[in-house]
This record gives sequence, C-alpha cells and structure tokens, in this order.
Amino acid sequence: MKSTLLLFVLLAMATASFGQKLKKVTLDRVVGCLMTTEVFHVKPDQPEIRQGEYKETTRFFEVKGQYENGVKAGVWEYSNRREVVQRYDFTNKKVVTSVPSSGPVKSWILDDEGNVVRELNEMPLYLGGPSHFYSYFGPCLRFPEEASAKKKGGIVTIMVVINKQGKLVNPTVTDDPGYGYADVALQAVKGIPNEWIPYAVDGKAVDVRMEIKANFSFGR
Repeated sequence: MKSTLLLFVLLAMATASFGQKLKKVTLDRVVGCLMTTEVFHVKPDQPEIRQGEYKETTRFFEVKGQYENGVKAGVWEYSNRREVVQRYDFTNKKVVTSVPSSGPVKSWILDDEGNVVRELNEMPLYLGGPSHFYSYFGPCLRFPEEASAKKKGGIVTIMVVINKQGKLVNPTVTDDPGYGYADVALQAVKGIPNEWIPYAVDGKAVDVRMEIKANFSFGR
C-alpha cells in the first residue's frame, strides 16, 4: 500500500513538472541612452532564470535567440531591422556569419604588461557588430549647453581596452576639444553594454587597446 502511494505521488510530481508552462515576460528598460523592449520566458517557480525564446527590439536593431536554464544557447541573430548582420553560436562560442565593418578602426594588441605587441587596426568583435555598438553609443552624444549656445563642434578621442574577459576597461580621453564634450563622450562609452568577444591570438585571449571617436558637429 505504501509503495503504491509513493509511486502515485512521484507520478503526480512528474506530471506537474512536465506540464509546467513558461511565463512570458515583457520588459521595457533604458540601456545607456537607448530604450529597449525585451520579451522572454521564465519558469513560474524560478522567475530569475530565463528559458526558451528571447527577443530584444530597439528602434535601431533586433536580437533573437534562446536561453537554456538562464544561459544563452544555440545561434543568436542580430539584425539592423533590415537584414541580419551577425549570427553567433553561444553553444560552440564562434561566429557563424558577420557583416564586415565599414572601415578600419585604430587598435593594438597588448601583452600582459600593457605594452603594444603589434597593430591590429580592426574592431574587436562586438555582439551585433559595429552597428549594434554605435546604436548604444550614438544616442548618448548630446551637445553640452555651452557648446550648443556657441555652435561649437568638436571631436573627442577616447582610448579603451577590451580585456581578456571581454570587458571594456580604462576609458581615457586623449583628445578633448573642450566645451564639456569629453565628459559627454566618456559617459557614453561607459554606458555601452559589455558584449564583447575577447580577441584571440593562436587560441589565447589577449587585451586590445582601441580608439573611439565621438564627432559632434552642427549642420549648416
């Protein structure tokens, strides 16, 4: 009798677990200066763990993918709302397809002491590509009050390091035109999500120093 009762309880638990439906969540939030809408699913008893289909939409781009127990899995697609610009396989940690960047970017491979090993002159891989990166960066580049009043433009140059862990660190202004532009550009860089894939040489992740320019100009 006890064995029969135990078997019934176990079957009931298994059926309940198997039949558990995912809860759909829609989340509107501001990332940096960009409004995004995320749609994903969670288990009712584990709302902090994402599971199944995921979609993120902004006025500039769209991202689609899958979560498995809170971890990005399989091939994710990144589009500029017109065409897919990148596919990245999170399970195998490799790029499937990616549209080339529009032009060279000044960058350098560093050794463990931070010394330049050689020029790279390409942008380390950002999930979604350069267009995705600048979609976060551009909306934050607003004219400071003094510059706007005097109609003074300028270009800010910032050096950053994309480290072995895929994080943007040590942002430093190296060219400041004044009028408060440097502070605006620096805050814009700091607001970009860390979605970098570490650059690798012979299969080993390395630090890369990269130049970022913020161009502030008034139309004629």
